[in-house]
Amino acid sequence: MNFIEGEITDEGFTSTYTDVPFDPAAQGVEAGQAITLGVRPEDVHLDWNDGQAAVPTDTYGRIVDVLEPMGDEMFVYLLSGEDVEASAEGRGEGQTLMNVGPGEDVAAGDDVEVVFDREKIHLFDTGTGQAIVHGLE
Repeated sequence: MNFIEGEITDEGFTSTYTDVPFDPAAQGVEAGQAITLGVRPEDVHLDWNDGQAAVPTDTYGRIVDVLEPMGDEMFVYLLSGEDVEASAEGRGEGQTLMNVGPGEDVAAGDDVEVVFDREKIHLFDTGTGQAIVHGLE
């Protein structure tokens, strides 16, 4: 699972690399609360694959770093922005892992736009690790 540390604002989740707007009160979280957003690689989609995400977030610009073919699927390691170093030095914070089919037309160095499936986003309390929300509306 991709874990992105951030916090809740009046507009939703915010972090250095990803913002997801939603009504915090409707999700049982409060502004100022430290939150870790979780999204599985299979719930991260290239924006041109319209319809794969049931309820897509806004798009996020990413840079394709590494492709890892696994037979019937391919793991795509994405970097978030220019301030993240490529390859091994950039792995971890600011990196997103995406799972795509083996025929997807992506290559290392490509600039891509991705979306998360809002119905598959999880929110965790950063301090305790306890799951708070499973799916954003």
